[in-house]
Amino acid sequence: MRGLVLRGAWNTFAIRLEGEDRERDCVLKGKVLKGAEGRYNALAPGDWVDCEPDPLRPDRGLIVSVEARANAFCRYNQKGAGAPQALAANIGLVLCMTTAASPPFRPRFLDRLLMQAAFEGVPAVIILNKIDGDSPDAEAASRLADYRRIGYEVLPLSLKTGAGLEALRQRLAGLSALLVGQSGVGKSTLINALVPGAAAAVGALNRKWDRGTHTTTQGALFEAPGGTRLIDTPGLRRFAPCGMTAADALLAMPELAPLAGRCAFGLSCAHETEPGCAVQAALARGDIHPGRCESFLRILKELQALPPCHFTADRV
Repeated sequence: MRGLVLRGAWNTFAIRLEGEDRERDCVLKGKVLKGAEGRYNALAPGDWVDCEPDPLRPDRGLIVSVEARANAFCRYNQKGAGAPQALAANIGLVLCMTTAASPPFRPRFLDRLLMQAAFEGVPAVIILNKIDGDSPDAEAASRLADYRRIGYEVLPLSLKTGAGLEALRQRLAGLSALLVGQSGVGKSTLINALVPGAAAAVGALNRKWDRGTHTTTQGALFEAPGGTRLIDTPGLRRFAPCGMTAADALLAMPELAPLAGRCAFGLSCAHETEPGCAVQAALARGDIHPGRCESFLRILKELQALPPCHFTADRV
């Protein structure tokens, strides 16, 4: 029996088997799942697995193996001894959800999400929620304009008034999309708006710190009308890119990718004070937003300081 992973952790998962409308609780058969060797988490929402009936519980099942992934969206998990933690698998779009002011706009955090999506070869869209009340300050407006300039879709949205919701629904039609962002930006509210009966928990902002509280505790896949699948994730306060080299990081930023190999010191260039650095020259010309360049340099230093992630043949 072939099934789709909806949610779960450790060795128990909610699976929807092909040909069934209901969920079925399934557990891993054996200590090591075939096809998931070396992973921090054996399965993620969006994985396809092979199951067999549980001889002791006819209403449950045993997960025998996992199919090779088309892709996965991962982060570096410091608790996993360098292993990548997949937040979702087999996705066609990454929705990076943010707000202009409440919680505060965090462009460097957004840069990390966009970079990881590009590294995995998955298109990304920026969703700017709460346009009914939040007004971007000068810095946020500058960064949002630059995201558009370098080719990213920025979709304005108000879940309070419904503005932009239908356009987003049409953009997602038939896709399997991952929804990521910091706590409090409205991810669970969006799930409830797009998926009838989802009943995703919604929390309020922490008034003292003006940031969200964790109401979603684990990733979960929701199936919406029209063949759309949405994978919700717990709110992230920090995101460490995973699995990429310095060269990968350069190629993952659309405005920097054309500069690959053009520095005087080649791939060994740190892109800071080296003579003949193509990145610094582009920054001086105004071709790169200073904030984006700062994000890039910070991520480079972080990648150099972290142990490498360990990947299997299907990367994650």
